[in-house]
Amino acid sequence: MLKRQVPTMAADDPRQYMLNENLEIYEKVGVPSGALEMHFHNFYEIMYIIEGEFTILVNNTNYVLNSGDFILIDINNLHHYTYTDSKHENNKRILMWVSKKYLDQLSAPRYKLDKCFKNGFTPAWRFPPHHREQLYEYMLQLLYISAEDNRNNTENKLLQNAYTTLFFVHLNKLCQRKEFSFSPENTYNDPMIRT
Repeated sequence: MLKRQVPTMAADDPRQYMLNENLEIYEKVGVPSGALEMHFHNFYEIMYIIEGEFTILVNNTNYVLNSGDFILIDINNLHHYTYTDSKHENNKRILMWVSKKYLDQLSAPRYKLDKCFKNGFTPAWRFPPHHREQLYEYMLQLLYISAEDNRNNTENKLLQNAYTTLFFVHLNKLCQRKEFSFSPENTYNDPMIRT
């Protein structure tokens, strides 16, 4: 079977800004040596761990993520990748960047698609398998759409809007459930970092 091509971002790519105004989604493999510095964005960031382990510091807390885990990083939250010797080389993940303006455009008057970033729980999540598989499928569809030349493709723009909306509605429903947010056993504080 022929494997579909998806957009990738090199692990050592230091870029921390969007080239598109609405949404960017990539697959990344290996140690993200380009993201070792503390930084923040003026857009939302979501990472899904496909394989391996990944540790990230968000607002003075390290989150140890494993296959199937999500991290949701709000606008202007300080964060950076935390290297763990010989544990992250085989890591594979999907990185999604999405602008507030785009989510606001897709939202309904009484339903904001970005509420998953504002719930007051931890930014790290471990959902039951059937839910994370559904979210992963939406992300794959967004990867496939973004791999195509979409400059003047109305059909792909509509599909991107639809899959983005489906992804965030499903994610928002899950993020209302505290039992899916990370427990303290999966985190540790770094007293050397002051945010």
